[in-house]
Amino acid sequence: MIAMCLLLAIAKATAPAWADDGDGNYGTDSAYMPWGDPAWTTNDYVCYPWPNWMVAAFQSGGAWQTNPPAWHVPPWTSNDVGCLQMDVDRSLLMRTTVRH
Repeated sequence: MIAMCLLLAIAKATAPAWADDGDGNYGTDSAYMPWGDPAWTTNDYVCYPWPNWMVAAFQSGGAWQTNPPAWHVPPWTSNDVGCLQMDVDRSLLMRTTVRH
């Protein structure tokens, strides 16, 4: 899965300005999810320069939409199909809460 993330070499300068926590260390306590952005998606996976605790993000059973960047499940799809998943290593989180 990590091998699919070829875009991680892109400079952190492309991260949103709010991702910088003030000391140049991007996203130590937050992770930006560019769902559907073609610059950051490879097949089902979102590949982004996240902090170490953010392990993976991917979609299943839906499709990326690029204008505007998003994810969707077609209306003819049966119920309980499709999800967005974010895998985190909770042992590396600085806080015990997860905000959405």
